[in-house]
Amino acid sequence: MESKDRLRDLDLAAARPFIDYPRTPWWYPVFMGWYFSSIAIALLRGSSGNLVAAAAVFAGAIVAVAAFVRWYRARWGTWPQMTAAPTEIRRAYRDFYVGVAVAVVLTAVVGLLAPGAVTVAVTFLVFTALIWAYERRIYPAACAEVRARLV
Repeated sequence: MESKDRLRDLDLAAARPFIDYPRTPWWYPVFMGWYFSSIAIALLRGSSGNLVAAAAVFAGAIVAVAAFVRWYRARWGTWPQMTAAPTEIRRAYRDFYVGVAVAVVLTAVVGLLAPGAVTVAVTFLVFTALIWAYERRIYPAACAEVRARLV
């Protein structure tokens, strides 16, 4: 075996945790839309002086996401570190975080200009769409690029 082949095999082995993973459930984007809209509800409740309700909604959302992460991590069997990600995967993460920043700014502007119910609805729709695009299009495309390069 040539050293070039060995290096490729090592790169592929290092990439496996990122490209061989269980797909998130169909309801995951909706779940994350609910999570982010729950955070919006908590912020709205807190800004109206209802701190107990805000804390309860916030805590409930955090517990739900933590339970999901625990379940998904157990199903996946690993939780790879971003520092070890192939370039294509890092690019997908970067694009996702840019999308999150845009979504946060958009929902914050809506929150300043529209009633609370509209803010929550927009937050749900924007984050559900973002998570769906990332989970069903952006990340799988990055995985395909890694496979094409290494396999």
